Amino acid sequence: MRRKTLLQLIFALAFMLAAVGALHRDAGIARNATARAAANASGAVLAAEPAPEISAEPMSSAIPAAPGTVLEVVGEVARSRVLDLKALQQMRRSSVTMSIDDPDGKRRVHTFTGVLLRDVIAAAHPTVEGGTDSAMRAYALVQSVGGTSAIVAFPEFEPPFNGKQVLVAYLLDGAPLPIKGIAELVVPEDASQGRFLKGVTRIEVGAPTP
Repeated sequence: MRRKTLLQLIFALAFMLAAVGALHRDAGIARNATARAAANASGAVLAAEPAPEISAEPMSSAIPAAPGTVLEVVGEVARSRVLDLKALQQMRRSSVTMSIDDPDGKRRVHTFTGVLLRDVIAAAHPTVEGGTDSAMRAYALVQSVGGTSAIVAFPEFEPPFNGKQVLVAYLLDGAPLPIKGIAELVVPEDASQGRFLKGVTRIEVGAPTP
């Protein structure tokens, strides 16, 4: 009888040990499955993240234009302008032929070609009274790359007044100007060439305060 009871106890203990082992085995399988699922989910999230975008916009250059390569029209104008040689060449062309003193001291006849100062200023839409047609008090302060400057009063080039063909010239006798810069101020009928500014860089429109 006792032998039978002992065998029953042994079988019961073996059954319990087997059950505990099965529980541990199932828990391990569940942990592994959870870890794999988490890894897969993490991989899916990483795969779904977009790659960083690279801007296709070109980098802006901070390098300023070389002195004399552009001409600014500023001051009392509706829209300031920055003109390079190509922009000047696309505007209406005018020519003036005159006798001037060459660097060697001899007086010779030359032809200057460019854009009328009046047209250059008109492109910026001056806001002074009378515009470029009948302004009596307006002026243009013209500056060169060398730091020299000259004033041209609007009545000097306006048709109702003097009507001079004041030029912003970029050609001399059909060839590029032998100067530093893209343009030269040419004021016909002046007794001297004091206002012939080489390398014009800036034209400032203004008018005296009443």
